[in-house]
Amino acid sequence: MSADARIVSSGEPNPRREASAAPAGAIGAAGRRRGFAITRPVTGESETVLQTPRPGRLFRWVKVASWAELALFTALLVAWIAPGVEHATSILGLAHGLGFIALALLIWVAILRHEAPYTLLAATLTPVGPVGSVIAIAWIERRPPDRAPELPMHESASERV
Repeated sequence: MSADARIVSSGEPNPRREASAAPAGAIGAAGRRRGFAITRPVTGESETVLQTPRPGRLFRWVKVASWAELALFTALLVAWIAPGVEHATSILGLAHGLGFIALALLIWVAILRHEAPYTLLAATLTPVGPVGSVIAIAWIERRPPDRAPELPMHESASERV
């Protein structure tokens, strides 16, 4: 383990990390080999794993891509229903397939950047595909923002009135 990983933001060594820093392959108290964990430098910022997604620049691209994919899907359905346009159906089918994969990947990246909730990806991966993503985007934009509770949790419902 490098000296950088044992230093906390104040510049002092972290005794807890130094105590756990055993050589690779060391035998633990129970006689089993201890696992090897990769540590990264400790910073003063606290990282949260489950952040509340906030729509950003990428969310706008997801919105545009969802509507474009919905237009492709609609055109594919019209070409599929219309008789005698097999060539257009195959081209629109290929465009829809590639567009849907690109849309799903774009939503996944937006989720990783905390710009979209997981429900958007779940709605997109339903059998209706781009219709589900457009409906989910409308739902996301219309729901009220999360608010912190106004009263402490120990108060009963009768005390709130």
